Amino acid sequence: MKVRIVRWAAAIGLTCMSASAALAQDKFLSRYTSAGLTSPQCKQAEDGVDAMSCKGPAGWVLNVGYPAFGVTISFRHEKNHRPALTPTQGRLVFINSLASKTATIEWRGKMRDGIFEPHAAIIRVLVLDAAQTQAMIEAGLPQPSARPAQILTVTRLGREGSCLVAYVDAQANPKPNDLARSVADEFGPATKCPVANVEIRGARTPVLASYLD
Repeated sequence: MKVRIVRWAAAIGLTCMSASAALAQDKFLSRYTSAGLTSPQCKQAEDGVDAMSCKGPAGWVLNVGYPAFGVTISFRHEKNHRPALTPTQGRLVFINSLASKTATIEWRGKMRDGIFEPHAAIIRVLVLDAAQTQAMIEAGLPQPSARPAQILTVTRLGREGSCLVAYVDAQANPKPNDLARSVADEFGPATKCPVANVEIRGARTPVLASYLD
């Protein structure tokens, strides 16, 4: 009788462990890397003196460019050279700057056979409204009075490439990171790039609204 009880308990334990493993495989998780030339994941890009690339999980890479005014960001896949469709066909995301010199990239995804596979990337950036951007261009240098807005960009990472799907205002929403994660998971593996419209989720400041006009 004791032997049967032990075997029964062991069988239940194995079943529970299998169920837990299955749930872990199906749950969206976050992994983090840094974006900045001081980060070990980043390096000066080979195709531009003032550009850098930062490696992420499963072959995904963040590209950062530095044109005359502002910064561009885009994601691509290193192995398959998947093109960036950001935010729509062939376009880059133009911002004022990354939020800091060691900006953090949050990758959302699932574990597949022990490997983390991201389906989205979230990064905090700074943007100026249209009037501030125009003043900077006309003056030929950054304006000390400019007040950029902090926003989180949510980018879908898929087999066909990457595409920006949403903005979250980091100053207008009480828990912007949680909101950005929920948006990233909503635009999950089933979403294909490019999307029809890039959305603003949650509350917004006038700077963000004007930046997108």
